[in-house]
Amino acid sequence: MAAAVITLERRFPEASVWFGKQTLRWWALMQWAARWVLLEAATPMDLADRMTEARG
Repeated sequence: MAAAVITLERRFPEASVWFGKQTLRWWALMQWAARWVLLEAATPMDLADRMTEARG
């Protein structure tokens, strides 16, 4: 899990990424275009896709 967090945060330096132990989901809080976006996904790859979409 730690490796996925590091990889995503390097790819998206404007984001904080974590795995929710209670929700069993991947989460990211990122600032893009002067707004904050909270994203969630089932896998790190899905989260990366959502983060890319959030960038517009």
